[in-house]
Amino acid sequence: MRSAALEAMLPDATAVVCDAENEEDLAAIARAGAGLDSPIVWVGSGGLAHAIASTDRTAGSAPGPPQVKLAGPLLFVVGSTAETAREQAQHLAAAGVRHVAVPVASLAGGMSTARADFGPEIRNHFRAGEDVLVTVRSDGETRVEDPALMARLGELLRTCATSAGGLVLTGGDTAVGVLQAWGTIAIRLVDEMAPGIVFATAVGPLSIPVVTKAGSFGDRATLTRVRDRLHGRG
Repeated sequence: MRSAALEAMLPDATAVVCDAENEEDLAAIARAGAGLDSPIVWVGSGGLAHAIASTDRTAGSAPGPPQVKLAGPLLFVVGSTAETAREQAQHLAAAGVRHVAVPVASLAGGMSTARADFGPEIRNHFRAGEDVLVTVRSDGETRVEDPALMARLGELLRTCATSAGGLVLTGGDTAVGVLQAWGTIAIRLVDEMAPGIVFATAVGPLSIPVVTKAGSFGDRATLTRVRDRLHGRG
């Protein structure tokens, strides 16, 4: 069934499993869900997320393309160990972003020491109006892409939360660890800056721009281009 039949069925359903053959099918599913008065939990592919965001823009609940107004410097957090992510971090640092490499041992040890060692340095860069890149330096033994370590990294960075004008997060565990530590309860989709690179707004105590991407997405200059766009230079 398509469109009209789907819209008639959804209000009385507890759960609906939909199949899609093309982009218009995805758009029809998104429109049907948008017309409901009750809350809805979406579960699906990236293609469905794109259709939902497009429907929201059509309805006027989200702008596109986004006009970003940053209230402070950008915080880039690259927790992914993918080769592409490392190259993007190097390119970003070469473009002038202040780079703070946190040893994995500092995250595995006591958080009070990590905050004392790295929190003031990051905050000082922010006070100077400088964008900051935070990476995790491996010791060759401890697994860096560990949810518990990324949660600790989020805790370390929480002291800098009110100074950041926007977040750019690379790696799924990194995004979850930082956003949860900052009290974010959801992110509201706004736009797709490039394939696999999502622009959103954090929902929670801090409503700031958030960009998320997987570590293996993009080329060397991807994060630098994201920076330029968020600063209105591209």
